[in-house]
Amino acid sequence: MILSSFWFGSSKPSMGTFLKPFQKTMMELYTGIQCESPEQGIFKCKAILLCGTADLPARSLLCNHIQYNGAHACWKCEQEGKTAASGKGYARIFPFIKANPKGPPRTPENVFSNAKVAVDTKSVVNGIKGPSWLQFFPAFNIIDGIAIDYMHGVLLGVQKLLLELWFLPKHGKEIFNFHDKQDCVDDRLIRIKPNLNITRLPRSVQDLKYWKASEYRSFLLYFGAPVLHDILDKERFSHYL
Repeated sequence: MILSSFWFGSSKPSMGTFLKPFQKTMMELYTGIQCESPEQGIFKCKAILLCGTADLPARSLLCNHIQYNGAHACWKCEQEGKTAASGKGYARIFPFIKANPKGPPRTPENVFSNAKVAVDTKSVVNGIKGPSWLQFFPAFNIIDGIAIDYMHGVLLGVQKLLLELWFLPKHGKEIFNFHDKQDCVDDRLIRIKPNLNITRLPRSVQDLKYWKASEYRSFLLYFGAPVLHDILDKERFSHYL
């Protein structure tokens, strides 16, 4: 592990300044540094940056990109999305586009092009505010190298939503709701005895609003299939699997 830097202050750092020393170090490692070991003697060691992960606000700073709730907020495609009411506020949504569900894709080339136009016009272009130092890391792919936020997108997003739609009483009149089988689900969950790799014991779906991301992960990867068997109808169960 290479410690790049620490930051302490009343505001976010200027990422252009903050990342520059790290980029300089990675350039040196890309060229190669001389090392010595008892087994191999003197040799040249090289390294490149393969991937990075950050929460959504930090990702927008790292990539010099619009926030997650703005237009063109997706880092994998250039879809604009729409604003929709959500709870007491609004959220950015991406309606399914049947003709091109994952496109138009972002690429390192169009990010660089958009960044240049953004600087020249002093505007935001397809969500890009300007260049990022990550674009100048050797051999780093600024699109494929930035991980998707699995915790918020999958666990606290899709998995949480499905369980709420299936078992919360407020959706009781809907065809997809199985609230009447909640006791059976809770009984199956509570009887599970996970090993020490699972840090939180299973608990009732009545407590969904208190579940942590790790609990949704355990349900998705381990508990969901046996617990939901014969609870969901065949079509929904097959789709979930």
